[in-house]
Amino acid sequence: VPSSPTGDRDTNANTVTLVFNASNWNLATQIIVTAVDDRIMEGTPHTAVLRSVATSTSDPAYNSAATVEPLVIPNVDVEIEDNDVAGIEVQPSNATTAVAEGGATDTYEVRLTSAPNNVVTVRMVVDDQVVTTPVNLTFDSGNWEAWQTVTVAAVDDPIVEGPHRGLIKHVATSLDTFYDGMRGDDLYADITDNDVAGIGTSTNDGSITVAEGNPGKCDYVDIVLPAQPATQVTVRVFPDEDTTVSPAGGVK
Repeated sequence: VPSSPTGDRDTNANTVTLVFNASNWNLATQIIVTAVDDRIMEGTPHTAVLRSVATSTSDPAYNSAATVEPLVIPNVDVEIEDNDVAGIEVQPSNATTAVAEGGATDTYEVRLTSAPNNVVTVRMVVDDQVVTTPVNLTFDSGNWEAWQTVTVAAVDDPIVEGPHRGLIKHVATSLDTFYDGMRGDDLYADITDNDVAGIGTSTNDGSITVAEGNPGKCDYVDIVLPAQPATQVTVRVFPDEDTTVSPAGGVK
């Protein structure tokens, strides 16, 4: 009686044929079952099934394909321990990610740690200091382990901040429940500021000319900050004993 246990995609049973006859029908025969290392996150445990059918040319009682009272062989459930972990891997191109306002950009790479069972979209969620290109990455069962490159650039704002950092988060959406809502590692970018604090002054013709005893003969000085301050800045102009300024309280 040939019997053919067949495994599903999770087991390495493949198809084996066991032959029983009048001399060995009561002797147990072992088959070896191993798990398929499929790189897919399925959880522990997940279940595989071994199905068997029997055929016999001379004994209709041992024929699973018989039209009358076919032989039904119970399935065997197999519990499998998974060795795959769903995750989003983030790898900087250097020891740190460094960018500059109005200047240098940097790159890093992203991939998944296991094969998804559906399309996974990884979205880069940034703060107000950096931008990324692209803003989304798409992975599936065919490209999940291939690194995809992300370019980081600093937002060129007018604010004096000095050396500061930008934050990039990585969030997945997918019909694969193991990946949907997953967060990868955060990445911080070190930013070089191109704004410098200072006080700028200018005149119409490059000089200031006033006359004693003639209040109507005055001149003007424009005062400006070269970069946006983080909070209010008060600038006070203090003349010496030969001049006066208006308004007397200074310029805000």
